[in-house]
Amino acid sequence: MIKKGTKLRIADFVHGADGLGNQNFPPPVGKPVEQSAAVFLVEQANLYPGKVTVVALGPLTFIALAIQLDPAFTKNIGQIVVLGGAVAVNGNVNPAAEANVSSSLFVYLDG
Repeated sequence: MIKKGTKLRIADFVHGADGLGNQNFPPPVGKPVEQSAAVFLVEQANLYPGKVTVVALGPLTFIALAIQLDPAFTKNIGQIVVLGGAVAVNGNVNPAAEANVSSSLFVYLDG
C-alpha cells in the first residue's frame, strides 16, 4: 500500500533524480491513500496490533502526530525502522546533525 506523503522535496544531489538513488524502479501500482499518514498509521496499528512495521525514510513528524492522536499507538505498533542518524561520521546538515533527525529533533527528544 502506498501512503501519499507531503509536498515533494527534491534532493537529487543526495538521492538521485528519482529520489531513490537512480535505481529505476517501476512506478507504483494503485492510487495513494488520501488520509493523513498519522491517521492511517493509527488505524493500521489498531487493526493489526503488534504486526505493523513503519519504515520511516524521512523526518518523524507523522510518528509524533500518530502518538498525539492515540497514545496507545506506541503499544500497538510492531516496530519502527528509521533512516536517520550518523555514527562515527559527520552528519549531512552540519558536522553534528543528520537531516532526518535534525528536522524532527523534538520527536527524538520526547520519544
